[in-house]
Amino acid sequence: MLYIFRHFPLDYRGLKAAMLSYCYEKEEDYFNFNKAVFNAIDSWNYSNFSDLTILQKIAALSNLKQDVFNQCINDKKMMDKIINDKSLAINKLDITATPVFIIKINDDKSYVENGKIKHEGYRELEYFTNVIDELYGKAIVK
Repeated sequence: MLYIFRHFPLDYRGLKAAMLSYCYEKEEDYFNFNKAVFNAIDSWNYSNFSDLTILQKIAALSNLKQDVFNQCINDKKMMDKIINDKSLAINKLDITATPVFIIKINDDKSYVENGKIKHEGYRELEYFTNVIDELYGKAIVK
């Protein structure tokens, strides 16, 4: 099974958080940073969306030095990549919010309508278990 995580920032601070996450070399650190950001959303300063204080604190706690922090949040190439990924998600996959999971058999020969493989919003684990079990059954039949 292939798992691909893509950022879908909804505001300036979300974009900067996405940019920062790519500064972590280890996959574990990347996901730990993302988890810490999502866990800290309730403490964000919503009156000033350009306030990056909470991101600085999370980065510092994960041993990202201030100069690396500054370099990462100002990386125009990374910003363009994240914005282009979001644009692709909106224009080609009809994604307008998160979370979205696209689950299908890895079979390049079969085209599947987007609505049948796209699973939007909060779902219980049992839901995904059923979807994957059904796809697994179809893959075995082939």
